Amino acid sequence: YECHSLEGILLPDGLTQIGPGAFYNCKSLKEINLPEGITNISSQTFKFCRNLEKVTISGKVVKIMDEAFMTCTNLKDIIFPDSVKTIEVFAFRGCSSLEKITIPSGVDKLKSGAFLGCGNLKEVTLPNGIVLDNAEGNTGVDIYFKVIFGNCPIQVLNIILKEGEGADGNITPVT
Repeated sequence: YECHSLEGILLPDGLTQIGPGAFYNCKSLKEINLPEGITNISSQTFKFCRNLEKVTISGKVVKIMDEAFMTCTNLKDIIFPDSVKTIEVFAFRGCSSLEKITIPSGVDKLKSGAFLGCGNLKEVTLPNGIVLDNAEGNTGVDIYFKVIFGNCPIQVLNIILKEGEGADGNITPVT
């Protein structure tokens, strides 16, 4: 927490959890590799790590909690493993260096504001059948999309279709 000069850390393979806010405001942290034992990325774990550029998420992470990477303004590279099921509220809000993301087919819920304010996010790939969860109570897929990806200059939206599905795609808003 607030280790301003911490640039890197090697997390042990046996590690199973990182507490909420553990690396909060570690301004110099540039890269993190999460070991295989981690299943959830806790709330605010890397919030305000403004120099964090690359995150490698292990193949066992199921949930990325609220504000986990909020305001990591230099985060350029994030690869989500297929194990991820839910990306919570404001998880990547304000990650202004992200330009392209691919949400894997395992993700079934993308929560309100998950990528809000990612000012350089131009390309998003979503799995077919994803649930866009909107805590605002609005209706319509376009509104849900704006709540999750607000202030993002998205130019390309790809919807991954599962084998045997039609070309229409399916995005389900939660009401």
